Amino acid sequence: LHAVAVLAALGASAAWAWGSVRLRAVRPAPPLLAAVGWQLVWGGLALVLVGSACGEWSRIEPAALFGRPLAALLYLTFASCALGFLCYAWLVRHAGPALAGSWAFVNPIVALWTGHALLGEPLGRGVWAGSALVLAAAVAARREAAPGGL
Repeated sequence: LHAVAVLAALGASAAWAWGSVRLRAVRPAPPLLAAVGWQLVWGGLALVLVGSACGEWSRIEPAALFGRPLAALLYLTFASCALGFLCYAWLVRHAGPALAGSWAFVNPIVALWTGHALLGEPLGRGVWAGSALVLAAAVAARREAAPGGL
């Protein structure tokens, strides 16, 4: 099972990279919301199929799907996935896949700081230092991709 998980992770990364390059190359460019919507539909379908094959349906407790879990699901669906994919797709179109890839590093920092701002989650020195390093790397990548500065 470990080898299957590794292959799945590698396959997902390869599919993400291929899709990013393909999104920029498709002409005429599809509307951004349509492109994002189809990514979410196909990704969701793949997750349902893999989860079903792994027997995930038997692990669901319907009573535990309401309240905070439902609120978390709605947040992840709309704020994180839809908005995140929309921003990523825009970046791919306007900045290119290489620079847009920095999104994968910056996104967790946005999540940490959002949790701190909205829920008062603590941020230790490690989070501060890591955030600074990741943001510095993103700025350096931006400068490398567009000589002459930001």
